[in-house]
Amino acid sequence: DQMRLVLLRHGRTAANEARLYCGATDVALSEAGRSQLLARRERVRYPEVDGLLRVTSGMLRADETLRILFGAEPELRLPGLREMNFGRFVLYTAVGAGIWNAILAFLGWYLHKLVPLSKLNEQVALYEKPIIGGIIVVAVAAIGYLFYQAYKGKK
Repeated sequence: DQMRLVLLRHGRTAANEARLYCGATDVALSEAGRSQLLARRERVRYPEVDGLLRVTSGMLRADETLRILFGAEPELRLPGLREMNFGRFVLYTAVGAGIWNAILAFLGWYLHKLVPLSKLNEQVALYEKPIIGGIIVVAVAAIGYLFYQAYKGKK
């Protein structure tokens, strides 16, 4: 009752060879990419296709990679597996970072009102270890929870 996950990166495209980011643009494999995959198929022992749920992003390069390596078509195409549009990624990153920076700037301004500059280093040193300890405890608890969920799911 084990689930097996095989993750593959698509073969080379003409955009890869030109060192261009193609991201969400749907491009096919290049001849060099096809040749590399054919050679790789001869060297690497991939799992049998029978019993595998074959899922791709539905992009030409992903479907073609699956066809070359496994000789099979995808059973399921999930567009959510595609790369995010680069412009949207930059926008979301900038907005998220801007909000976080605004929060930190406000906290710095507010705490500066409470603690004189001459005592700031003392106050930071006073709370630094408990804060770092708290962060470590939360991180360890989160990782433990993820392992627990993974272990529970295998039973």
